[in-house]
Amino acid sequence: MICSTCGHTQVSGNFCGKCGADLRHQSSEATTDVQKETATAYEHPAAAASVAPPNEYLDKAKKTSKGYFTYIKNFVKYPSGIFKSAAAEFTNGLISLILFTVLFSFTIYFFVQSIARSMFGGMGDLFMSEYAGPSFFTIFSQSFLYTVIYIALIAASIFVITKLFRTDHSFKEIVSTYGVHMIPSLILIVLSMVLIIMDAYTYGVFFIALSVLFATIFVPIYMVSSMLTRNAKSIDPFYGYISYLVLFAIITSVYTGLLADSAMGNLIDEIGYYL
Repeated sequence: MICSTCGHTQVSGNFCGKCGADLRHQSSEATTDVQKETATAYEHPAAAASVAPPNEYLDKAKKTSKGYFTYIKNFVKYPSGIFKSAAAEFTNGLISLILFTVLFSFTIYFFVQSIARSMFGGMGDLFMSEYAGPSFFTIFSQSFLYTVIYIALIAASIFVITKLFRTDHSFKEIVSTYGVHMIPSLILIVLSMVLIIMDAYTYGVFFIALSVLFATIFVPIYMVSSMLTRNAKSIDPFYGYISYLVLFAIITSVYTGLLADSAMGNLIDEIGYYL
């Protein structure tokens, strides 16, 4: 024990052997201080644990975007490599499909608005104040919805054909493979959107058409051919190729007919107002 008054050290006792100060009072104060420090030490970690890291979601977004760009680089280097690791790339494939749908919807919106203004020339502002045509929400939401449905139908068609021909590909792998091969369509749709914003309608429409053809015909046919050639167990892959074309034609015809009688038909009519 150490006396706080004179600094004298002794083993035990209630009073200091040198100056006579009461050591019991000093001992109780020291014990109280230790308890306070201990309580504080336990409280601070609990408080720190209750506060979530402020950049947790930002870090996840950065990690996802970095992984996606790495995924694009791998596709450029080795496009067919996706057939060996399709299940592991489901998230990136889904991102590609969503990006294509969003960018396509934006491109359609810019196209309609640009055409509407260019048709009136210098009087565009006067006429557009009276009738601005379809709103952003109308064009974007309907384009987005119908594109999502069409992409889902194409993916389902590929899945059905591959299952009929006894391959082992899951629907998740179909989406992953379809998504990675959508990257060229993404590039084309971005290019078409830029051209339309610049009022280069002829080239813009050309690249829109090329992007859509690539996404809905070229890529699915390539996928069916590749999957059946690699994994077909009974029927010749050629018949799978023909079967997909027939199924795709039927689905496209039915879906297009339904769109013509739905809200999309109204949107097309409004677009025709400017043409």
